[in-house]
Amino acid sequence: TLMLNDRIQNLNTLQHNLRKAEEYLMELKPETLYSEFEHKFQEVGLERGWGDTAERVLGMIRLLLDLLEAPDPCTLENFLGRIPMVFNVVILSPHGYFAQDNVLGYPDTGGQV
Repeated sequence: TLMLNDRIQNLNTLQHNLRKAEEYLMELKPETLYSEFEHKFQEVGLERGWGDTAERVLGMIRLLLDLLEAPDPCTLENFLGRIPMVFNVVILSPHGYFAQDNVLGYPDTGGQV
């Protein structure tokens, strides 16, 4: 559901709409930006995350179609490697004595919380 919206309710609809998107993308120039066809994709149930150009999106769609029709480990690895799974990363690393009274002057615990 990461790159799909509620217009796709089952596998048959997904495959059908992926084929429609593939045909549409083949008519575009490879360098066409996603923003130029984003609305068209939303109409068929596809959201952001497929790529930033028509060429990249077409590649992703073909990978998924291959997986649905004849799955193999290499194609799966390639497809999963391209999915935008992490959008934001936050690292918080406080150090020291925490939640204790009268510890001013004591040495740091040497660990992280």
